[in-house]
Amino acid sequence: MIEFLKKAQFFLVGVMFFVMIFIAVVIMIQPLKQSIDESRNSDNLNCTENPSTLTTSVRATCIVTDMSLFYFIGVGLAVAGAFLAGKRLGK
Repeated sequence: MIEFLKKAQFFLVGVMFFVMIFIAVVIMIQPLKQSIDESRNSDNLNCTENPSTLTTSVRATCIVTDMSLFYFIGVGLAVAGAFLAGKRLGK
């Protein structure tokens, strides 16, 4: 019985960490999106120009900058899922 309670406690702690990290990721989406928009539309990296006039390196930088939001969300959810699926937290 006590072993079951310990497992249940670890699961509940994992769920709490999952929810906490998920909320932090959701809160950070809007500031990160604004930062991405500002960097894409700056004078040094103008991703809104005609694509035929951009160099290959500028196009690649624009693509990586666009994908950074999805990388951030994916890593955040992966970390939260690791806390949820982990068998032993803190050991």
